[in-house]
Parts: sequence; structure tokens; C-alpha cells
Amino acid sequence: MKHTTPLSWLVSLLLFLLSQVTAADTSTLILTDSQDTVSSAPFMAVLEDPSRQLSLQQVASAAFDAQFIAHTVQSAPSFGRSRSAYWVRFNLINQSSLKWYALSDAFLEDEYDFYLLSEGQDVTAQYAAPVTDYRRPAWSLALPHAMPLQIYVRATNGDSAFRLPVELVTADAMLERSKQNYRLYAAIYGAMLALAAYNLFLFFALREPSYLSLVAHILAMATVAHLSNPVFEGIKFLHDTGSHFFITPLYLANISACLFTQQLLQTKQHTPLHHWLLSGIILTCLPLIVVTGWIPRGTLIANSMALIATLAMFSTSIAALRTGNRIARYFFGIFFLVLFLVAPSGLVLTFNVTHWDVQAFYVTAMPLGHLIFLLLLSVIQMEKVRLLRETMQRTAAANQAKSSFLATINHELRTPLNAITSLGTLLRLTTLTPKQEEYVTQLEQTSQHMSRLMGNVLDIAKIESNSLELQQEPFQLSIVMRQVHDLTNNQAQKKGLSLAFIGHDAIPETLLGDRLRLTQILTNLLQNALRYTVEGSVTCTVQCHATAEPRQLRLSFSVRDTGIGIAAEKLSTIFDEFTQAKPTSNLSQDGIGLGLAISSRLVTCLGGKLAVESTVGQGSHFFFTLPFYIAHTEASAAHQPLCQLPQGIRILLVDDEFMNRLLGYELLSAQGGKVEVAADGQSALLYLQQHPFDVVLLDINLPDISGFDVLQWIRQHSPTPNIPVIALTAHTSAEVKQQCLAAGMNGFLHKPSDWQRLCQIILKVINREDAG
Repeated sequence: MKHTTPLSWLVSLLLFLLSQVTAADTSTLILTDSQDTVSSAPFMAVLEDPSRQLSLQQVASAAFDAQFIAHTVQSAPSFGRSRSAYWVRFNLINQSSLKWYALSDAFLEDEYDFYLLSEGQDVTAQYAAPVTDYRRPAWSLALPHAMPLQIYVRATNGDSAFRLPVELVTADAMLERSKQNYRLYAAIYGAMLALAAYNLFLFFALREPSYLSLVAHILAMATVAHLSNPVFEGIKFLHDTGSHFFITPLYLANISACLFTQQLLQTKQHTPLHHWLLSGIILTCLPLIVVTGWIPRGTLIANSMALIATLAMFSTSIAALRTGNRIARYFFGIFFLVLFLVAPSGLVLTFNVTHWDVQAFYVTAMPLGHLIFLLLLSVIQMEKVRLLRETMQRTAAANQAKSSFLATINHELRTPLNAITSLGTLLRLTTLTPKQEEYVTQLEQTSQHMSRLMGNVLDIAKIESNSLELQQEPFQLSIVMRQVHDLTNNQAQKKGLSLAFIGHDAIPETLLGDRLRLTQILTNLLQNALRYTVEGSVTCTVQCHATAEPRQLRLSFSVRDTGIGIAAEKLSTIFDEFTQAKPTSNLSQDGIGLGLAISSRLVTCLGGKLAVESTVGQGSHFFFTLPFYIAHTEASAAHQPLCQLPQGIRILLVDDEFMNRLLGYELLSAQGGKVEVAADGQSALLYLQQHPFDVVLLDINLPDISGFDVLQWIRQHSPTPNIPVIALTAHTSAEVKQQCLAAGMNGFLHKPSDWQRLCQIILKVINREDAG
């Protein structure tokens, strides 16, 4: 049996009485081995220091003792938004054998000081050491056993939501909490950064601006979350709540979210009112970034703007949803979820921040909520891109179908048109009466007009599908203007109008450019001017302008008339397809409204811009400027003399259309050729085996075997494999021409063909010149 001395018994009695007193005293926190985490909240007393100037010696003196207000509730004290310094104190007795830490999971602390006092003496350095590498204010404690201590904590928080928890945790609990927090937040921020990198990659790959806005929003949201849950040591400078730009990440998050919403939902086109609402929020946030730091309770402004932006984006999603926007459906669902989960806490944070449970809601749940929200936005963005890709594919398929349809129609129309043109040429070769010559002239003009209409329709399709090819060939402007004059002068004479061409003779250089397109533009503009001019004149003027490059010049073309003019409200649509600005019904109604549209687009393709000035009753003025290079050659095919086929040239004409064979035979025979005709590929092969020919005119679309198969047989099995072969086709696309030349054709000519052009190509191929 163990014996006790009177002295030891007395010490035990005193300790027992002390423990009973302290146990009854609710202002003293007692640490025991049965606990691992103890909140000091019920034991605290709080003192506000609006001046932020009080020292430890002052607040620990008897003079300030009565100014401390007891805080006896279980939750940590919350001070709302205040720029005051706050002191809390509580009594502590350590009866535990465990290692303890003091920890404050404070939200956005600005300054935080921790003091230990024993009998009025500052013993902090003796019993507490700050943990500098921890994400929250923390101190490692080496507390004496059973010694009454007083703990003082001073904290400031700018004017953000201010909550001041102080807990005592064991080493094991501190380690476990640290590991859990670091793992959670490091995973969240790592996922955010990976999400931002992925969307940045998609931006560079797809050049879709909404991806860049989403990247900016992800980074801003990650920074906002990191302010309250820091993990990365390198960006501690962002956590200074006293900084002038401390709240900037939240404004950047608002701005980027509004931009992303505008781009994702295409608000400018579909919901213009909400587009301006979001733009207003963006323009409001930009100056607030600069001035908020000077405004008391500035974080209230930032939080209010975040709430307004969220409501605005939610309203925008509803408006976009009503327009049938499929993406808006998903966007609405996300923001409905956000409002359902976040809005109640946001309202409390904005209007009654002292009741906002930071620890339970924001500090733990919000970063994970941010990640889920951003992930859902990325999914919506990917869905938008998928829908856009499907729309583009459908549009491409529709364009392809339209192009195929137009090519087929073009082929079918050009076949009879070729017969009409050839008949007119044959009639010219006979003896005609004056009346018959007039009929032939009208026939030629009508066929030319029809050919231009078909060309205009095809040009529109080519421009829309980016398949229009421009030619670079030498030509003289004076000859082009002469051709334009010949094409339009008859129309001017019939109406008794004066048609003048000015300035082109002053440009003697041979130019390099697309002669045919320039001719088409000027002809369209002049015919349009003549159509809408009742009396007076139409004038085409050319002016030359030098450029910095020695062999380049710019030509300004102007077509001015004294016609009826165009109303101001029609000027904005005058270059649209199938649009005609005819105010009266007594004017000529020919044309389908494509001339100006084609001219405008061709001018753009050639490097200029077609513009118009007009006044009703005083006429119109169309003008544009194009760049040209000065060609080295001095001649062009445009002004070569009329050609004549060699007498007795042996020609094989292969075409499945009877009229094309008949008229081709007549035209070529009239020029002295010895012509054989074949209606299909097999007949052509028989002729080639039985007779020698100087040239073959070969239609590529034949009923039995294609023209390409006939060409292949000629090159591999014909007695004269090097015989020149010219492709004849009603197809006018550059792809068909390239296909023919690549297959080994010596020349290419589309129907309806100009007789002189056919003659020139025949002469070139029999002379082994390039006739492509």
C-alpha cells in the first residue's frame, strides 16, 4: 500500500479545488487527452478597435477589461464587413499530455497576431511558435501543464466577410486536416488549370472566341477560390486583403462570364436587349476594378455585381431559350442550379453577412462547386461547337447539292444554247436579206443575254463556295473598253442615249489581270445604267493612280448615268441577290436582279469595293478601284486577228447531241475542214482505227464510254497516239477543266463556244502550243 505525506495530500487537494473552480468557470478552456479538437468560441470575449492602433499592453490592462464583451455561443464570432481590428481573448489550462496547435480557419485574414500571457507577462515566445508554411494562421504550442494562461488574438480583414474562429487541435488532428485540405484543394485547382489549358488548346485549334472567354473565366474563378483556400505558395501576394486590387479577380470573373454568355448564346443576333445588359455590366465592372479599393465596404459592391451578373446571365438564358436556342436550354439548367444552391448564401453574404456560415458553406463547398460549374460550362461549349460543326456540314452538303444542281442545269441549258449560237453563226455564213440580218443580230443578242444570265447564276454559286478562280492574263484596256462598248452600244442607240467612254486611251500599257471578269463587271454596270436611264447619257470613266510598286498601278472605274436614281432606303440592299430597285413599272423588266450583286462580289474578289451614290431623279454613280500589274508581253489574245483553219484539216467531232454534231459539221466544213462525226465512244474508236485525223474534238460525257476512256485508248492503242485532242463540255467549272488537262487533253473548250475561240484552240493544238 502506497503511503502519502501530508504535503502531497495538500497539493492534491489544492489541485482538486482548482479544477473544480475552473470547471465551473465557463470562460476557461481546459485541454484534456480525451479531445483532439476544441473550439474556443464559447470561451471568448471580444473587443473592437476601430482605430486599429491598440497594443497588447493596452488591451491586456485593467482599463480595457470591461470593454471586452463575452461571446458564449458555440459558433465563431462573425463581424460582418468592417475595417476595424478585433481582439478576442480566452483563458486556457492544459491538463493534456498531447502536442497541441492553435489554428484559425479565418476567411481572408489581413493581419493576424497571437499572444500567450501568464500572470500578465507575455510568454508567447516561450510557449508558441508560428507555423509559417501552413495555409491558415497556425501556431505550434508547447503548453506548460496546469498553468493558467490567457490567449489574446488580434485580427483585421479589410472589409471582406470577417469571421474569426480559433481552435486548439492535437498534432494528429492537425496533420489529418492538413492532408485532407491540401489533397482536396490541390485536386480542385489542378483540375481547373487543366480545364483552362484544354480550352486554350481548343481556342488555338478552332479559333472560336468563346473558348478564350471561358479560359479567362476559369482562371479568374480559380483565383477567387484560392483567395479563401490557398494551396500554391507562389501566389500569396493575391491574398493581401488590404491591397487596392484585392477584389479584382471577382470583377474579372464577372466580365469573362458575361463575355462568354454573349458569345455562347450569340446574344447580339438573338437577344440584343440582353446583349446590351451584359455589355453594361462589363462596362460597369471595368472602372470598379480601379476605384473599389478606395470605397468603404468595397467588397459589398463586388459581391453585389457578382449577384447582378448571375441574375443577368440567368435572364439571358431564358430569353435565348424562348428564341429556340438549343444551347440556351443547357445554359438555363446550369444557372438554375447555381441560383438554387448559391443565391441564398449570396443574399445572406450581401445583406446580412454576420449570419453567413463561411466554414460550412464557402470555405469547403464553394471551390468544388466552382469546378463542377466550370466543367458544365465546358461541356456546353463543346456541345455548341458540335452543333456548329453539324450545321457547317449540313451547309456544306447543301452548297454541294446546290452546286451540283446548278452544274447540271448549266450543262443541260448550254447544250441547246450551243445549237442556237451555232445556228446564228451558220446563218451569218449565208447570203441574208437586211431583215434576216436583223433577225440574226437579235438572235445573237438574245443568246448572249441568256449566256450571261447562266454565267451570273454560276458565278454566285462559285463565289459562295469559294471556288471562283481568277485569271491572270495580259490584255490592253482599250480593247476591253471597245468590247464593252460593242456589247452595250446597241442598247444605248435603241433608247437614244449618249454612251461615252473616257480616259481608257491614256493607259497604253498591257495590263495583267482577269480581262473577262473586268469586262463582265463593266458590262453589267453599263447595261444596268442604260436600263434605268430614260434620257440623257451614260458615261464610263477610267483614271490611273500610281502605287509604290514600280510595275503596279490602280485603276478607278466610274459609271455615271442621268437616270431615275435610287431611293436612299434601297441603297443598303442594292447589291443583294435577286434585288431590283425599280420604282415604276414602265421600265424594262429584263434581268433577274443578279447583275449588281455579281458585279459587287467580283469587284471584291479582284481586290476592290463597289460603291454607289444616287439621288432620285438625278441619276446614279457606281465606282470602284482595282489593282493591276503591268505585263511584260505587249500582245494578248483579245486583239489577235481573226483566224482561219487550214484547208483540208481532218477533224473528228465526237458528241452525243445531234444538233451539236450537225452544226459543228456545218461550221467546220464551211471553214474548209474535212469532218467526220461520231455519236458515241465506240463509233469514235472505229473512226480512229480506220482513218487518220489531225485533231479530235471530244465530248467528255458520252452515252457508252466516257471521253476520258476514249482519250486513254487513243494514247495507248491508236495508230497516232499523239494526235491533239480538245475536250468539249458544257461543264464550266475549273475542276472539270483541270481534270481534262490532267488526263492528257491538249485543249479545253466549254459549250456554247465562240467560233473564233474554237478556231484559235485548234490552231494552237495542231501547232503544239499550250491551249489550256
